[in-house]
Amino acid sequence: MRQGNDGKRYSNMPHPVKDHRGFTLIEIIAVLIIMGIITAVVVHRVWDFKIDLIAETELIKTHLRYAQGRAMNTNVIWGISLLGDTYFLFNNGNVADKVQLPGETSDIRSLASGVNVETAVISFDSWGIPHTDAAATDGQELTTGDTEEEITVSSGGDTKTITITPNTGFIP
Repeated sequence: MRQGNDGKRYSNMPHPVKDHRGFTLIEIIAVLIIMGIITAVVVHRVWDFKIDLIAETELIKTHLRYAQGRAMNTNVIWGISLLGDTYFLFNNGNVADKVQLPGETSDIRSLASGVNVETAVISFDSWGIPHTDAAATDGQELTTGDTEEEITVSSGGDTKTITITPNTGFIP
């Protein structure tokens, strides 16, 4: 330590040389902003497929429950025919007797772009028991000895499964 003319004490160590390597605060903030934008775009694209898949799966479940309710209230066989990227409601145990689904403007409902459902026919008799044929004939019903009926809905590599419980037709 040395003492200066002003009476203050000063260190004998030389002043440190400034190191000009590294990043400025502005550069770090710019990189973080760019990373945030890229992340938001990627998450949005992935999430968009999942939203459509979830929404379409829930809507198909609702329409299956609607068909079951109509069958139990009218003593007429009602069902849903699933055809890949479309499906429709039918009655009288005949897929040619198409009925407009509630809230729809056409007899046939198209799924959202990129969403597909496996081809199947599910009908319900007056007891609400699910069948795997349009006419709900004996021998084609899902009974307690059968495994659950599973319908797969897919979009962009993701899948959702609709399960129909034997005998009761419960759709969780």
